[in-house]
Amino acid sequence: YADWQPDADFQRLAALWGIALSQPVTPEELAAFVAYWQAEGKVFHHVQWQQKLARSVQISRASNGGQPKRDVNSVSEPDSHIPRGFRG
Repeated sequence: YADWQPDADFQRLAALWGIALSQPVTPEELAAFVAYWQAEGKVFHHVQWQQKLARSVQISRASNGGQPKRDVNSVSEPDSHIPRGFRG
């Protein structure tokens, strides 16, 4: 359902299931997961949902070097530093 949340110790549980998450699940990752499964209409036990979330986040981050996907709407700050060896 829309307000579903994993347990507070979700990262620890994921590690017990063999899925090491370097960072907590972001609100965007959780929202995408919930939206996907809401449309599917499946019913599972709470721990099964958590295992599915852990696997989903692991797969999603693996395609992004282990990091949460960045917000496509964010604008990065310009950097005025010129690295050594580059002409300014």
